[in-house]
Amino acid sequence: MIVNQTLALSPNPSPVHGRGETTTEVSNAAGFLPSPASGRGAGGEGRRLTNHEFAKALRSHQTAAEERLWYFLRAHRFFGLKFRRQTPVGPYIADFICMEHKLIVEADGSQHGSLYDVDRDVWLRDQGFTVLHFWNNEIHDQIEGVLETIRQAALANGFVEGLPATGKRSQTP
Repeated sequence: MIVNQTLALSPNPSPVHGRGETTTEVSNAAGFLPSPASGRGAGGEGRRLTNHEFAKALRSHQTAAEERLWYFLRAHRFFGLKFRRQTPVGPYIADFICMEHKLIVEADGSQHGSLYDVDRDVWLRDQGFTVLHFWNNEIHDQIEGVLETIRQAALANGFVEGLPATGKRSQTP
């Protein structure tokens, strides 16, 4: 697997394109597996990655902002809430999701705000999710405010502060 330093912009953003910031990405992160050395191979030539496979690749290549936010959200650290990262939700992949309270948190680079993102948010909200977007610089420079906004959204979605969300002791960041 070849790893390249690239600017991941896509002229046609889709759930597997358009991350939009300089990252180290796997060469097949564009959604295709490399061609076999000869013949078609077991997986077929040029097969598109499934959402699950692409989400797994994204988990291995997080942005710095995603890594920072994940530090606070992982392992029930944030008020005992269980968050998962880079999780397929329908045709999309959510950066961070708390299924119990139907809360999605997105770490956004400069490419976000397109019509694609609006359509994606409308679809996710129609499925009952609350979607929060934070710019990468907010995550780096104002993490306490970001975490407070996430806490307020969880409270609005039925989370009761002070009670364990999943049977574990509640913790603050």
